[in-house]
Amino acid sequence: LELPDPDELDVDALLSSPAVALFTDRARAVRPTFELDAESAPAAAEICRRLDGLPLAIELAAARVKLLSPQAILTRLENRLQLLTGGARDLPSRHQTLRGTIDWSYDLLEPASRTLLARLAVFVGFTLEAAEEVCPSTEELDDGTLVDALSSLVDESLVRQRETADGDVRFELLETIREYALFRLVERKEVDDLRQRHAAYYLALAETAEPELTGPDQAAWVRRLQDEAGNLRAAMGWSLDAGDLETGLRMAGALFRFWSIRGELTEGRRWLDQALHRAAAVAPDVRAKAFFAAGYAALGQGDFTDSIRHFEESLALYRQLDDRVGTAAGLVQLGWLSITRGDADRATALSEESLVLARELGEARTASLALANLGDVAFGRADYPGAAELYGESLALRREIGDRRIVADALIKSGRTALLEGDHARAVALLDEGLELARDLGDGWTTSVALASLATMALRQGDHARTRSLLAEALATGRRRGDKRLAAECLTALGGLGAATGDPARAARLWGAAEALRDSTGATSSPVERLVEETYESDVRAALGEEAMLAERETGRRQDPDEAAFETLTGATETPRGAAAETIVSPRATEQPGGA
Repeated sequence: LELPDPDELDVDALLSSPAVALFTDRARAVRPTFELDAESAPAAAEICRRLDGLPLAIELAAARVKLLSPQAILTRLENRLQLLTGGARDLPSRHQTLRGTIDWSYDLLEPASRTLLARLAVFVGFTLEAAEEVCPSTEELDDGTLVDALSSLVDESLVRQRETADGDVRFELLETIREYALFRLVERKEVDDLRQRHAAYYLALAETAEPELTGPDQAAWVRRLQDEAGNLRAAMGWSLDAGDLETGLRMAGALFRFWSIRGELTEGRRWLDQALHRAAAVAPDVRAKAFFAAGYAALGQGDFTDSIRHFEESLALYRQLDDRVGTAAGLVQLGWLSITRGDADRATALSEESLVLARELGEARTASLALANLGDVAFGRADYPGAAELYGESLALRREIGDRRIVADALIKSGRTALLEGDHARAVALLDEGLELARDLGDGWTTSVALASLATMALRQGDHARTRSLLAEALATGRRRGDKRLAAECLTALGGLGAATGDPARAARLWGAAEALRDSTGATSSPVERLVEETYESDVRAALGEEAMLAERETGRRQDPDEAAFETLTGATETPRGAAAETIVSPRATEQPGGA
């Protein structure tokens, strides 16, 4: 921060310095009546200069105003810094200053507060409940002293607190403080014990949250898990690194719905692959659950080959264990995947077997999914009244369960059926309701499907600007998931937009790009995609001729899908380097488990 002139003595002029202003603000946080005067202002300015204007160091020093005057802080700080910087010559001077300030603050703490600060190093943000559960009760720190010790750390600016959207209080350590606290934890020889307790606590949280993510309070649980995402990553990373594969695999298996809702499937798949690769000796029920989670995550990205492999491994284990609930769940997912492969007969057999099991077991959620699968089969066969009836039965069950995410999905399926039936008013009403629900839940996949469906509706109504806008949003929303199946549907609609706006060559290229994406996943085109192509293909063929249309389509099959989408959405003829990959089809490549 900018420092005051060394020769400046005027109080108002010193207060105008950002560094002194920060000192004053933090001092008032611990002592509301604090004011700088002609004697204390120069001392405060000198403290800021001695601390090189480093904000964290200034905050730590200002916290001492609760007990000491700025002049006394300056005297003690000068002595402390001289002692410490003389013994750390290998560090840059600014690092010496900051480390010295943190050491000084640490040494002034009560023993209970020192112990707590060290133990808090295992957290990436925390609640009071988490600190009480993870930090063991010992002679210097027990349940009766932890709250006071935490309050002291907040007062001393070593721990910060904030309020969440749900009104809960969370605490955080700045990374510099956390690194220092970890050094002290290592010094105390408590690292492994605290990390084990931390992993156990967050495993329990993940497994408690999992069923709640399909219930009426799912939005609140999604927010809670999002607040704890850093801790969940840290716990999984430590468990796998330490060889505790069961804990790591159980946690990854419990989080698959959260990753799906948040659109963070790339990260989820990495964690699951990393754990499953080493988990042959883990209990079969844990592996069955993890394979199911891996299948679900791959499905969400349109990687149907991997998804089928993982679901089949899961189903085999569930059958071996005679786990009928898991068997029903695996059957319904494989049924849906058969639909994407165009195998309606196998989809029907698997879904009907799942439906019978689910009804016997009282598993309403799985039953609703099986009914939706059968609706999808009818939809693919152009039996729209039959599809509407099955979707309606599925929707009623889902509303009864209270899982708003799958309610949104059922609304969108019903809306797409109405679109194919030509009932545009009903289609828009159903799709809008599904979109609103999905957005409220932060569900990127369902949001993007609703947007793509509404874009096809807008295209059929001749609203080309709205079509382009909806498709851009659908692609951007779906990008984090890396969902090739959704991207193919958007490219198909963009091809229809090209045809409708007088660019038949671009339309053919986009249809070729969409076809290549579908082929890469093993999927067939949906009735909505077929509707778009059937509406405009004859116009494109008439404009180009059969041979030229096929040539353009083949060019599109070889074209980068990001580039194809970018050209149509922006009207550009050349894609700026990095622009499409950042905003259109491809998933982010920056998501790394545990920051690795």
